[in-house]
Amino acid sequence: MSRAIRASREARKQLLRLEAEMHRLELSVSLTQLRHPFVADQAGSWWQRLLHNPGAWLGVASSFFGGGKFAQTSRLLPMLLGAWKAARIVRQFLQRRRARAAAADTN
Repeated sequence: MSRAIRASREARKQLLRLEAEMHRLELSVSLTQLRHPFVADQAGSWWQRLLHNPGAWLGVASSFFGGGKFAQTSRLLPMLLGAWKAARIVRQFLQRRRARAAAADTN
């Protein structure tokens, strides 16, 4: 048997092993989700979830308040959403920077 054929067989065997391992992990995750389906939902209150993801409700609120006396508010809501996202990005950046500084201080 030539080296190319042998190498091809070994590569196919390795591919099959990796695919089997991937399917095993997917089944494991699926079984965990079936056993504990609402663990992620119980992590925080509905109020915390609303504040964590304002895009879900700000879009609805802006369309609801779009007419009549809330017209100015509906124009400001997209800017508020952009400022909220920018503030979260800056906060995450600063947290990473502080963590790196703390790690550098301990070394």
